[in-house]
Amino acid sequence: MTVLEKFTEGITNQDLPLLESLLQNLNSNQSSLATDEFLKERQSVMRLSVRELTGTVVLYKDRLEVTLSDNITQRLKLSTPVHCSYPIEPRSVGKRNKIILSDALQQHPNQELILCTARSWKWYQDLTKGKVKSLQELAKMERTSVETITRNLPLSSLKPDQIERLLKGQNTPDLSVAKLIKNYALL
Repeated sequence: MTVLEKFTEGITNQDLPLLESLLQNLNSNQSSLATDEFLKERQSVMRLSVRELTGTVVLYKDRLEVTLSDNITQRLKLSTPVHCSYPIEPRSVGKRNKIILSDALQQHPNQELILCTARSWKWYQDLTKGKVKSLQELAKMERTSVETITRNLPLSSLKPDQIERLLKGQNTPDLSVAKLIKNYALL
């Protein structure tokens, strides 16, 4: 699998406002097609996946440059290849680096946050219901460290509306367990 395929796997042009705006900004004077034919073809192209739309994706330190594929350029009969640049801000999310294209709320729930919150709730229940007598016993039972439990245990006190937003994915894309523990208001 190429880097482009990994980048575009499962992404549609609605997920990438950059491509959507690029296609919207194309006009018929850039094409040898008649205006109504161009508009009709552009509408059908906008339904394609990112993989079908992109020719090259170049990642720079501060921007992402995307070029339409040769197939799309020919299909729209464009006189020159079309490309655009989108400013990015690489950020560290947990232990991974992510490229975040916008600060818009996520459309997909963050599984890592959900699992960590659920685990901390279970740990809280085990401790308060007397299932375990100490953090050490809990850590041994869960095959984790006492530090991990004490670090993540505060997530068990999230409010129901915060949990609901977390389950719906209504949080910023760069929200990590560490950021959430430091500031519950991020949810």
